[in-house]
Amino acid sequence: MQRTFLLALTIFAMNAKGQHIDFKTKFETKFLTFDNYKVHCLKKGVGSPILLIHGGGTWMYSWRNIIDSLSLNHTVYACDMPGHGYTVAENEPKYELDDFANFIDHFLTHFQIDKISIVGNSWGGGWALYYAEKFPGKVEKLILIDPSGLNVKDVFEWEILKYPLIGELASKMAIKNAVKKAYQKVYVNQTLIDNSLINETYKPLKIRQNQRAAYKIKRNCKWTVTENKMSEVRIPVKIIWGDQDNYLEVKYAIIYASKIMTSDLTIMKNCGHTPHEEQPKETLKIIEDFLTK
Repeated sequence: MQRTFLLALTIFAMNAKGQHIDFKTKFETKFLTFDNYKVHCLKKGVGSPILLIHGGGTWMYSWRNIIDSLSLNHTVYACDMPGHGYTVAENEPKYELDDFANFIDHFLTHFQIDKISIVGNSWGGGWALYYAEKFPGKVEKLILIDPSGLNVKDVFEWEILKYPLIGELASKMAIKNAVKKAYQKVYVNQTLIDNSLINETYKPLKIRQNQRAAYKIKRNCKWTVTENKMSEVRIPVKIIWGDQDNYLEVKYAIIYASKIMTSDLTIMKNCGHTPHEEQPKETLKIIEDFLTK
C-alpha cells in the first residue's frame, strides 16, 4: 500500500517506495515554445504564484513530493531548466548565469507573471538567487534549499567537469549505477532509493544535450557573481539546509545566511542535500510558514 504523509489541514500524497506513478501523466506536464527553447513544464493549483527550480543533474521530478500540497494554496509552476530533463534548446546556450536568468524571466513572461516567489534547490537555488539579484522587483520571496551561490570548491565528481577533455568524457558516463551512488550520497535515509527514483533520474541523463550542459554549466556559471551581490538582496529569503549534506556542507549554510541580511536559516536534522525529497512534510511546513508571514 502506498505510504502517505499528512501535512496539517492538507493531504500530502507521496509516491510509495517501489510503486511507480508516471510523473508526466500525474501532473499533466506539457511543452511550450519560446525563444530558443521547447520547454517541459507544468502548472497546477490556484493562488499566489510560486516557481520551483530543480537542481543540477535532475529535473522537475525532484519536486514530485510537494507539488500536490503546494498547489492547494498556490499556483505552482515548474519547468525543466536548460540542459536538464526534457527541455530542448534549438541552439544550445553558453549556460552562463545570464542564460538561466533570462530563461526564467521569459518563462514567467509567457504566463504573464509580474512577481513571484521562487523555491530553488542546489544549482536551482543559485539560479533563483541570481534571478533575484538581476531582477529584484520581480521576486516576492526566495526559498533556497541547500543552494549553490557561494564561490566554493565542489565535490570531486562535479569539480572534474571543469577540466577540458576530462569533463567531456565524464559527462558521457551517465550510468544507472552512478545515479544510484549519487543518491546514496544525497539521501541520509537510504530506504527512499528505489528503481523508480533511479530510472526517472537516469532517463534524461542519456540525452546528449544534457550531458554537454553538465560540464558547460560547471565552467560557465560563476558563483563569484552571486556571492558578491548577496549583500544587495533586500527581499525576504528563507534558507533551508540539511545537516548531513554531502555536496554542500552545512558549514556553508552559516556563511550563506550571514551574507544575506534579510535571510532566515533553518537547518534540518538527519537530512541530506534535498530536504524536499527526503523530508517533504517538514520542508512543506517551513515553506508554507514562510510564505504566509
